[in-house]
Amino acid sequence: MTTLNYSRDGNNPNYSENYSKAYSPIPEYRVITEGYEWTFSGRNIDGSKGVRPLQYMTLHVQRRAHSSYENTPGLWDIFMHPLYMNPIDAQARGLSEGEAVMIEGEAGKTIRNVHISNFIRPGHCAMWQGAWIDLNNNYPGGPLDRAGSTNALFATRRITGQGQMHLQSTPVEVRKFTDYEVSAKRILTPENYMEGR
Repeated sequence: MTTLNYSRDGNNPNYSENYSKAYSPIPEYRVITEGYEWTFSGRNIDGSKGVRPLQYMTLHVQRRAHSSYENTPGLWDIFMHPLYMNPIDAQARGLSEGEAVMIEGEAGKTIRNVHISNFIRPGHCAMWQGAWIDLNNNYPGGPLDRAGSTNALFATRRITGQGQMHLQSTPVEVRKFTDYEVSAKRILTPENYMEGR
């Protein structure tokens, strides 16, 4: 059963007094939870970049429907699961096409091969959503997801109510990763990555 919130005069079935206090009827810019401002030190866009200076976004992909079909090995061979990064950001980090990288968010870290592309604008990086988490709990420095699961990067926050969910966007940093033994063959050496493309 649905309960409608009527205004005091009883005319508006969509009226909510709490909502009307929190949001303006005129569109305005609002700083969102884990949004662009969070990539700056002190969340001040006039300042310098912070510890996690890249805005990470999730993408939909042909390989799976959200997380459905993630356990279909044949699709792993057809659709690779890289981290997309702009050439400017890759160069600043000394990264080359196909190298293994560690993506570190506030809540955790995951590993992937990097695909360098102008498809992603500078200051951003992106990866497909839906990968099933594969944690190595014995990794020095805390648990490490080996499957490229975006869920490993996001802090457990509430739904923001700001027209977006923080599961679509969060600040991260990206570094080279060379511990292929830990990866459990979930990432490729740069040579194997280039062969598979």
